[in-house]
Amino acid sequence: MKQRKPSKGVKIFVASCFGLVVLLVVLSAIFGNSGSPAQASPPTPKSLADLAKAQDSLIKAILKDTVYKVAKVEIGPDSTIKIHVRDPEKGGTDQYFDNSYHLLKTDFIREIAIYKGDKFLYGQGYITAQIVNGWEKKFLSYNGDCRPLKDYLLKSLNDPDSYEHEETSVNYQGDSTFQVITKFRAKNGFGAMTLQIVSASLDWNGTVIDAKIE
Repeated sequence: MKQRKPSKGVKIFVASCFGLVVLLVVLSAIFGNSGSPAQASPPTPKSLADLAKAQDSLIKAILKDTVYKVAKVEIGPDSTIKIHVRDPEKGGTDQYFDNSYHLLKTDFIREIAIYKGDKFLYGQGYITAQIVNGWEKKFLSYNGDCRPLKDYLLKSLNDPDSYEHEETSVNYQGDSTFQVITKFRAKNGFGAMTLQIVSASLDWNGTVIDAKIE
């Protein structure tokens, strides 16, 4: 008995159904897990070993540093590297170590903390930036001028109305104080505009503890 061949319309219908099934399978593969959050793979023993090796190598290198007398180096679980130095300079120690060893460019350090003995002096990185940003929002004007320090300076200037702010930088010193360095112009006793730099320490409340004009 001769079999009837499927009509052209049936072939088109079957092909369409097959194409639809393929499309659904592809879309499911692409978007099927979009509703659930991606989960990071847990570290493998090899990656943990590599991390420990990298940290150990960095610590040994810093302990051998010839510029600063380093007593101890620790890397905490909060990704802070604590560098204990015996004779730190007033500032810049953290920047020196970052420039020399590219600390904040690693994938396991977010904060540099400088200590003298067990006393925290200052640092830089994510944690310090959060502290400084919060303080600046409270006490810095839109142009970057530190309002409490400006009020303090105006009381001692020959011509307070001549005060012109140039730039200000803020550093957290770790002992609940902030070092604020401001460059400004003002008229001196002879009426001439001069550029001056003041370095001051302010507390959490914006109170000027001390200030020195260079």
